Amino acid sequence: MFRTLTEILTVIMVLLFLPTLLGGCNSNVDAGAGDSIVTGFISGLSADRGDVVSLGGRVTDLSTGEPISGARVSFEGVPEVFTDSRGYYSMSGILLTALLPAATTTTATATTATAIVKTLKITLMVSAENHTGQSRLLTLSGGSSLNQDFILTAIPPAALQGMVTDSGTNAGLEGVKVTIDGAQITSTDGVEDGIPGAFRFQNLSSGFHYVGFKLQGYVDKAMGVTLESGSNRLEVAMSPLAGEKSDLTGMVRDSRQGGPISGATVQIGTSSALTGDGSSSSLEGVFTIEGLTPGSMFAVVRATGFQTLVTGITVEKGVNLKDFTLTPDTFNTSVRGVLVGTAINSLGKLTSGVEVTVGAYFEDPREYRSVTGTDGWYTIRDIPTGTYVVSARVTGSTLEADLVKTLTISEGVNIMNLVFGEGTTK
Repeated sequence: MFRTLTEILTVIMVLLFLPTLLGGCNSNVDAGAGDSIVTGFISGLSADRGDVVSLGGRVTDLSTGEPISGARVSFEGVPEVFTDSRGYYSMSGILLTALLPAATTTTATATTATAIVKTLKITLMVSAENHTGQSRLLTLSGGSSLNQDFILTAIPPAALQGMVTDSGTNAGLEGVKVTIDGAQITSTDGVEDGIPGAFRFQNLSSGFHYVGFKLQGYVDKAMGVTLESGSNRLEVAMSPLAGEKSDLTGMVRDSRQGGPISGATVQIGTSSALTGDGSSSSLEGVFTIEGLTPGSMFAVVRATGFQTLVTGITVEKGVNLKDFTLTPDTFNTSVRGVLVGTAINSLGKLTSGVEVTVGAYFEDPREYRSVTGTDGWYTIRDIPTGTYVVSARVTGSTLEADLVKTLTISEGVNIMNLVFGEGTTK
């Protein structure tokens, strides 16, 4: 039957080791429904040798005690698992010997086949969205089941608020579509204290986000911001699209009988200067100004025998209709000027309620006063030409020092923007 001694010895070796080989292939691990299962990676080892361990537990929220589903649980050398809807996780049938390269061996038993790891030290880590992560140094012992629960602390949500303004006029822009990470959350519809251009988001996750701003007639804007837990603020200035121009047309009327005023001059101004030569009203009192950039600005309307009118206006895209009414000048026939401008606080924002005083004119001891409106603009009319001291004070504020400047008033419209933090203070 056997022709050589070598064949006889081969058969004897097979018969001796056959039970061990067959037993090592039967290492199935049962798991309950819904459990996450992790098994070892070295075949041919029997669970009876004591190198199989199971690990499980629950992850809950510290403040509410509620389970945290979807929490990630992992340690080196084993595929990650996630908690179920009840906050439980399970790692069943882990072969410690399979983890030998990934962990520190504390005890090993030598066999004729290989070294079977009986005890391992691992670092078990857990993380969950909007919660602080945790880790635990554990000792796994073969043939046992270990329970390790985690209680995670919730990270407070982040809030983002701010203002969207026109880059040229600094006026707040309403109707801007604001998106975070591509999803529209709100629009700048004055949600913060009724201020146009204000926006506010609540319950955002902390970390990096992309914030986008979009408004018809303006260049889209996007930026990356890193939000911290609690309040965050963002100021954004949007620029009008090139070629997005508007027209302003209307009639200049006499306040006494409502009739048209011919030859009246209508000019448009921004916070820095009057723009262009403006327009003169026709015999019918009609004027037209073309090529305006949409946004907030002011109009200066003058006519011989009438008081100069300075008023704030908002120009929309397209054709805008606006009539102006002038009052006859019965107060003084001397040469006079109009002072108009904005008040800007030390944070660079247009400020309402600022008292502006023009005085110290030696031939006219009277003072000329105005208070900035909600748009941050002020207007003082009928100031005799000459040199004055202009002072500004933020009513009821201890944060801004009074501002004092000198100015020479000329005939017509004079522009002075009052910026707190510049010039002389007292």
